[in-house]
Amino acid sequence: MGRDKARLELGRSTLLERVLAAADPLAIPCILIANDSKPFAHLQRPVYPDLRPGSGPLGGLFTALTVAPSTTVLLLACDLPFITTPFLRFLLQSLGTHQAVVPRSPDGLQPLCAVYTRSCLPTIEHTLDRGDFRITSFLTDIDVLFLSRDRWQAFDPYQLLFTNLNTPEDYQRAQELLTQEGE
Repeated sequence: MGRDKARLELGRSTLLERVLAAADPLAIPCILIANDSKPFAHLQRPVYPDLRPGSGPLGGLFTALTVAPSTTVLLLACDLPFITTPFLRFLLQSLGTHQAVVPRSPDGLQPLCAVYTRSCLPTIEHTLDRGDFRITSFLTDIDVLFLSRDRWQAFDPYQLLFTNLNTPEDYQRAQELLTQEGE
């Protein structure tokens, strides 16, 4: 994208604020993983730097599982502007006795909108120690529930749930979608 996606404005709020607005009604502790806490001070949330700098989203998950006040983490990327509270609640309720819950969309796995338990930490650490920073690398070594589309499609009537913004074109499309929704 060429700039900080978390602070990118979309509608009346930033991308990160939109994600937080979807998570807030769940009444679960919310922390942010970012190497610079200053841009997020106004959000009044704890901000933790990566414990394994340079290891991408997998390192962010490692940090979240290490510092979170609970043993379960709902991991959300900051660029999911159409994520909803009912879907997030469904994700959390789906965990059961599994170590993780990861939705599968037509675009593939969605590990940055998933639930993980602290019991994943040893496997994640081993994966990072191997120099493998792909967020999906450790999933074959844990008890993960992959949610197929038929399990969650009722939460996504407009097929926007996993829309993420990686390019200026994605951002433009999201702005157009918001305009259509009347925001």
